[in-house]
This record gives sequence, C-alpha cells and structure tokens, in this order.
Amino acid sequence: MTAATVAILSWRSAHHLGLSLIMFSTPAIICTIMTVVRPEWFSPLLRNLLTSLSLTHRFPRFALGIIDGGAVIYYLAVITLCLYLTGAGMAKRRWAE
Repeated sequence: MTAATVAILSWRSAHHLGLSLIMFSTPAIICTIMTVVRPEWFSPLLRNLLTSLSLTHRFPRFALGIIDGGAVIYYLAVITLCLYLTGAGMAKRRWAE
C-alpha cells in the first residue's frame, strides 16, 4: 500500500484529511530524501520501488517526445487521485458549513 492509499483510508475513518496526509506522507518523504542523500543505506529493492513511484522518473521520455503507455497510465492515475482528493475536500467543506 502506498502512503496516499493509507492516508485516504485513514481519512475515511478519521475525517481529517490534512492530518492523515501528514501522518502517512512524512515517512515516505523522509525515505525519499534519505535515498538521495545516503543511497547505500537502502537496499536496491527499496531504491527501485521509490524510483518507480517517482513522478520525475517517467518525465524525461515525455520531454524527448516519446509517449510511453505505462507513463500515461501512471500520470492519469496520479491526476485522478488528486482530483478525487480535491473533490472530497471540497465536499467536506461544503457539508461542514
């Protein structure tokens, strides 16, 4: 499970999206930073996992004009997740008033 998935599930139960995102995104951000700073601390498996989840890993091919189907699906999934989170946050604010 990714940090975003866990954050969404905890938001569903706690109804506090900001706290959920902070609580479950912070370890992922720390691991990403530590992978850049001290890559020898992490196994190649974790390094490959974090690289495959990175938004910038797939972008250079788009910059060269190469359209990769997997990258398109990945970016569409990220866009869908962000739109869902935005809609859920707006709906929560609307019903909270």
